[in-house]
Amino acid sequence: MKLVLLRNYKEEQQLSMKAYADCISAKLREKCKEWDIIDYHPKNLKFDTITNTLPIARKAMDLFNRYVYYPSQVRKIQADIYHIVDHANSLFIKNLDEKKVIVTCHDLIPLLIEGGYFKNIKKPPLALKIFKSSMNYIKKATLIFADSENTMKDLYTVAGVQRCRIVKMPLAAFYPFKRTMEEQNNLFRKKLNVADDTYIILTVGLNIFYKNVKGILETLSSLPEKINGKKWIFYHLGERYTEKDLQVVKNEQVRDRIKQLGALSYPELELFYNSADVLFFPSLYEGFGMPVLEAMQCSLPVITSKVASIPEIGNEAVAYVDPNNTEEMQQMICEVLSNNKLRQSLQEKGLKQAQLFNWDNIVNKMIPYYNSILQ
Repeated sequence: MKLVLLRNYKEEQQLSMKAYADCISAKLREKCKEWDIIDYHPKNLKFDTITNTLPIARKAMDLFNRYVYYPSQVRKIQADIYHIVDHANSLFIKNLDEKKVIVTCHDLIPLLIEGGYFKNIKKPPLALKIFKSSMNYIKKATLIFADSENTMKDLYTVAGVQRCRIVKMPLAAFYPFKRTMEEQNNLFRKKLNVADDTYIILTVGLNIFYKNVKGILETLSSLPEKINGKKWIFYHLGERYTEKDLQVVKNEQVRDRIKQLGALSYPELELFYNSADVLFFPSLYEGFGMPVLEAMQCSLPVITSKVASIPEIGNEAVAYVDPNNTEEMQQMICEVLSNNKLRQSLQEKGLKQAQLFNWDNIVNKMIPYYNSILQ
């Protein structure tokens, strides 16, 4: 059997999609050695240097490569099964035998924006038009793998996909996060110049509206100077907050406690999860919520929102808050950091919950669906 994984255009700009494709590709090669598995990376047309220096021309070139040139390549690929690893590329289906197509759907945020799920947020008209076109094609796929039950629900209630075409296919961490030695964690904290009498409050993720940046910063502004007799410091790992974002923080002393390190490698991220005291992840929406799972694998207590897919990941192993209630979030941070019994409970439950998500089980579940298409 020949299975083609249709990977993303410019994968380096969407590392989570690259990691997803890498994980399922590696496991399929391990488990299905008789299959011919092709990771298809698109070829891009190159434009002259002058064109590349013009932002408008560069944007037009990207749109052409992604929505015209890449689909034209797909038309020429012969396979028994085509797996589109990102729902945004469902437009490819118009150039394929739809009976042979599986699409993984991660979230439907643009359609939720249009439907008013998020207040005061608008999607650029062209981007929304392209996404809606992709969703019209996704309805024709033989199967759709959804990351969560919440995404399944969105597919049939918001996108109008038939329920019989949707299968819940959760994710696992893209790196084997684990607990590290206490000595190693202490050395890492020293490298960060964080004293023993200081709590590390951690968040991980892009600087994008549904990550609740304003709510996070307002909560930090309301925290007392000391919690349980200790100081605190906040680390944000990922796309940096802008100066406009940080205007929410009026107190200069609080602003001095906010540290931003950008995106880190997985080994560095693992050290942060093990050296921090709590993950603060009060998102307004998540298609999955990977940092919650990663933190639980490292036995880090998690404070997060009971919205969208997050309860499917955290279950009863995390502390939930209302992401729109600053006072509640502030109180929960203080409670988790001060209450040793609660912390220990979250650590133990988190480790146990995290074991439910692994790529062996996920790919074992995928294989019969691939085989069903051949039949």
